[in-house]
Amino acid sequence: MTRPVAAASGSVLAGNVSTRKRKEKASSAQAAGVASAVGPGLTDLGALLALAALAAAAFAGPLLASGGGAVLSAPDGDLATQFIHWRQFGFGELARGNLALWNPRVFCGVPFLGGFQAALLYPPNALFLVLPLGLALGLSIALHVFATGAAMIAWARFRGMGSLAAFLAGAVLMFCGPVFPHVYPGHLSNLCAMPWVPLLLLCIDAVMQGRGPLWALAGAAVTALLVLAGHPQYVFHAAVAAGLMAALLLPGAPRPRASWAGMATVAAGGAALAAVQLLTGISEAGETVRAGGLWYDYAAMFSLPPENLLTALSPDFFGHIEDGSYWGRCLLWEMSLYFGVTTLSLAAYGAVHGERRHRALAVPAAAALLVLALGSHTPLFRILFELVPGFASFRGHSKFTYPMAAFVALLAGAGLQRLLDAGRPPRRWLAGALALACFIGLAGASLGLAGTEPASGGLWPEFMKTLHAWGAPSNEAAQPAASYDSASFVDLALRRARRGLLQAAILLAASVLAMSALDRTRLGLGALVLVTLLELGTFVVALRPTFFPGDAATGRVTRALRADPGDYRILFLESGNAAMSMDARDLWGHDPGTPLRHAQLLAFTQGLSPEQASQYLEFRHGHPLHALLRLKYVFRPDGKLLWTFPRPLLPRAWLVGDCVLAPNRDAALAALAAPDFDPATQVVLESTPHPTPATGPADGKVRIVEETTDNLTIEAETSGPSVLVVAEGYFSGWRARALAGSCQQSYEVVPADFALRGVPLQAGRHRLRLEYSPGAFRVGVAITVVAILLWLGTVGWGMKRQSTPVL
Repeated sequence: MTRPVAAASGSVLAGNVSTRKRKEKASSAQAAGVASAVGPGLTDLGALLALAALAAAAFAGPLLASGGGAVLSAPDGDLATQFIHWRQFGFGELARGNLALWNPRVFCGVPFLGGFQAALLYPPNALFLVLPLGLALGLSIALHVFATGAAMIAWARFRGMGSLAAFLAGAVLMFCGPVFPHVYPGHLSNLCAMPWVPLLLLCIDAVMQGRGPLWALAGAAVTALLVLAGHPQYVFHAAVAAGLMAALLLPGAPRPRASWAGMATVAAGGAALAAVQLLTGISEAGETVRAGGLWYDYAAMFSLPPENLLTALSPDFFGHIEDGSYWGRCLLWEMSLYFGVTTLSLAAYGAVHGERRHRALAVPAAAALLVLALGSHTPLFRILFELVPGFASFRGHSKFTYPMAAFVALLAGAGLQRLLDAGRPPRRWLAGALALACFIGLAGASLGLAGTEPASGGLWPEFMKTLHAWGAPSNEAAQPAASYDSASFVDLALRRARRGLLQAAILLAASVLAMSALDRTRLGLGALVLVTLLELGTFVVALRPTFFPGDAATGRVTRALRADPGDYRILFLESGNAAMSMDARDLWGHDPGTPLRHAQLLAFTQGLSPEQASQYLEFRHGHPLHALLRLKYVFRPDGKLLWTFPRPLLPRAWLVGDCVLAPNRDAALAALAAPDFDPATQVVLESTPHPTPATGPADGKVRIVEETTDNLTIEAETSGPSVLVVAEGYFSGWRARALAGSCQQSYEVVPADFALRGVPLQAGRHRLRLEYSPGAFRVGVAITVVAILLWLGTVGWGMKRQSTPVL
């Protein structure tokens, strides 16, 4: 009897297996039908056109407004305080045939091209030469956001995903939290850098797969454009992501040596192509407040707070960007991880059931980059800060969330592609996702049970106050402490957090239902894609503000300057860069590359240690040295007059015969602060000048006869050796050249009064030109020209040898 039973059991098992196979075939056939109905009619061109339609829908309103003079971004963001003035100044000069290496309008002068974010050599910025400023700004933002999505489509298609899955990956990256919120403050250099990161990852992918040397050359060009886009930190983060990706792909590389050679070509070739920008910027950075790297507490600022992982599900869990109600730590446009629950469900499905080669790359890469984005909230950051170059050069390492987002988008595309290929997910997966939706919903509902009154000691008020206490010591708290004692504010925050979690639960449940219906209807997958797009579209709709340049504060300052025309400096608190648009000169500005000597001198005048000098200035009081810096008026942020210098100012250039030697910074500042120091007749120098003036007043006259951004032509006549002092900022790139008719054949530019320029003169008549011409710029120009010629020649040679196109 045993054997018949075994035979019967075997026949049943065989029947079960054959039944399961028939079901799998039927499921695959149904999935193929869904795929043919939903995805496949979408060609590569169709995917790009669909993405362009999404971008047009997002930006059409703001761009139409910009045609009337409005500018896309918030009125108090970086675009309003920084980029609009930089673009107006830099490309205004370029339109007149002048590539501005120096900006004399802010601080006491500062390198302009070498500051990276001026982006004068970035090819897409040609828009600013042909379009009105407001329209060019809005179009630049819109085109780069679209290009970010298009680059993601290209990478996903290269990895073998269908057009629909690639389109979804592109839309996710274009509209996700690490990208689109930067539109709100107008982070122009961030947005310009973003498209080149997925393109760089695409090139690295091809190089590691051994697709040929032309991909390495393409990667070099992409790297150069990333550098020229104007945000060095994105270059560093992209390099880390590319290195991580190469390490993950190396074990499967068919030709490891060729892959490493290709990687070297990408890095070295990109650096050579962009050498004119890279060498100039690096050399000048050594004379800014970031010289020698940042101190740990500063570099640790603006790391991704761990609690902001909740923003991946609910973008407004900690409040809104647009109404200023954000109460979490740091700035939400830097700390948002929003992808939407539908996107995350697809990404999670791709991470578990997607094609293995996608999972093996994207899952560890996204996880590692997320850990790096957490920055100082992990013990790893201290090690990286001490040992790895680059981590001590920047703050705000939360920006690692952007390359992380590219890998998340890749996983979302992989998840959708799996659904297209295989149909409905396994029941265990659906049950787990539905259970998670229930958990999120219960978590949201339970927030209503946590006390809302500040005095009640409920969990929610304590949670809010705890986050504020964590952020306050490092100036990362988004709201003042009094806000957390307001019952109405706490209640509003609670209701928004609860609503966000409940909405996330509902959308996740809806995505589960759509996935479960894939084998029964062709509409399930289309509904899933549509819900994903609607979820992301709802997120971005409030992040596209516009403003009209020239606010009331700027108008007040402009009228005050017109009422008192003259050659002097002002200090327009919190709006220093506006001087570039007002044809004025400001003592400060908005620039991470703040000149170190200038910052230390200004800190000293405000009673601070020079070691505390940074890119931020808190004006406390006037100082006698402000006459040396030619500061006449200080205006409040609202444009109203705060302070006027009570004594006559020194001229822009004058002669001095009495030198005070101070070999270092502290000695120079002490000499400047001495009660008997008179800047009109004395000058503090770091070494003995040649020729050496005789002690006593200088007898002579000085006249500035011509000037541009990068040079001053000066005529001087002196009866004895003296020092020509120019009340403009000193940088080592300044040179002095003798012109025809000058009695002196060579000149030297030296630091004078610690932060200004000095030129030792012999007795006689002088005609000289001070020129800002850093050696690194000249060397960089030569390297870039040679690199471009070699790149073009090599690409041409390679394309002749290759029978199929690269892309």
